Amino acid sequence: MNDVLTPLTLGTDTVAVVPARALSWHQVELPKGTLRSPRLRAVLEGLLEDLLLDEPAQLHFALQPDATTDAPVWVAVCNKAWLQGHLAQLQAGGHTVHRIVPEWAPSMGATAGISE
Repeated sequence: MNDVLTPLTLGTDTVAVVPARALSWHQVELPKGTLRSPRLRAVLEGLLEDLLLDEPAQLHFALQPDATTDAPVWVAVCNKAWLQGHLAQLQAGGHTVHRIVPEWAPSMGATAGISE
C-alpha cells in the first residue's frame, strides 16, 4: 500500500490522518453489553468475518466516536501492520501521535443498506 499516514499538528497535539484508501467501513449492530467488554474484538471479528478480505488478526478495528449498542455503529478497518509501521515512522521522526482520525468517514447518522 503506497498510502501514507499524515501527521497534523494542532497546538501541542499531533493527529495522524489515515487516508481514505487505507480504510474500509462497515456498519454493525453490537449486542448489548459488548461495548465495554474485553470480548469486543472477538465480537467484531465474528460480525465482520464474511465481509473482510484479510484475516481479522491482520486488521485494526476502530469504532465510531460515541458508539452505543442502541443503534448501528460504523467500524473502520485497516491493515494493522501498515498502521503500526507508519506510526513507528512518525515516532522515529519525532512525532508523538495523540489521536488517529480518518481522512473521510461516513455520516455517523447514516445507515448502510445491508443485504442478506
